[in-house]
Formats: sequence, C-alpha cells, structure tokens
Amino acid sequence: MDDTEGFLDWFAGFVAGEGCFIISSINQGNRFYCRLDINLRDDDLPILLKIQETLGIGTICRRKGEGLRRSQVEWVTHSIDEALRLVEIFDAHPVRAKKQADYEIWKEAVLEISRGRRKGRRATYDRQRLFYLKQKLSLVRAYDVPEIEFEPEGEQLELAL
Repeated sequence: MDDTEGFLDWFAGFVAGEGCFIISSINQGNRFYCRLDINLRDDDLPILLKIQETLGIGTICRRKGEGLRRSQVEWVTHSIDEALRLVEIFDAHPVRAKKQADYEIWKEAVLEISRGRRKGRRATYDRQRLFYLKQKLSLVRAYDVPEIEFEPEGEQLELAL
C-alpha cells in the first residue's frame, strides 16, 4: 500500500468520525447540491490543510468563536465534481460505522445530480427523488439509544440490539 492509499484509508475513517454528509436545496428546490463538511477546532487546521493538499479539493474557512464557543475551521466541498471525486474515494475506501448509511444516501443524490448536470440554464435531475433523499438522510441520522442491561455481579454490559 503506498502513502496515498494509506492516507485515503485514514481519511475514510476520519470522515466516519468527524464528517457530515449534506444534501441541500436552494431556490425553492430548483437547485440541489451535495457537500461534505468537516468542522474542527482552529488549532487542528493542519489536518484540514493536509486533506485539502492531498485530495486537491475542498475549501477551508475559519469561523470565529463567540462567547464560550471556540474558533473553528471548516473544510467543505461544494461542486458536483468534488462530490464525484469523494464517491470514487469512498467506494474504494469505505466509510465505516453508522456514517456508511449517510454516505450511501448522499452518494445516490450525488449521482442523481450528476446525471442531470446543467444543460443551458435548467437542471434536469429528479427533484422529487432529491427531496426524498434529503429527508431520508435526516431520518437515518436519528439517534437510536440501545438498551443496556447492567449486571453488577459479573460486571458485564449486555447490549440488546
């Protein structure tokens, strides 16, 4: 495995923990876009710079802290070309855990938008399908608390899934 492959495996794991897949609509649903955001404390800027440098995509911006909230840095992708590059990466280097479900829905939206790339001034993708995927992404993120039974005698946790 070369350094790039190792980095891409690391990146997929990092996204599983820190990334956020987003499907957004603007202009009353006449335009959709898919983003991947990673927000970190501003003292973690070198990590985001390494991601941007290695992948050659994404924009980094700073968010000033207010009150008790500290300053943050954000790496974000905006274009369909950047989203398609991420699909290539994550299909070869899968995102794990619950974030995999987010990715699969987001990927479906990316591919739908890609099929309907702008022709003239009108996008030709299936808006109803994209609204559905946007809603589905919100629902799959719902926190599901597993029942945990604690037996003090054996000091073992049992998860009822």
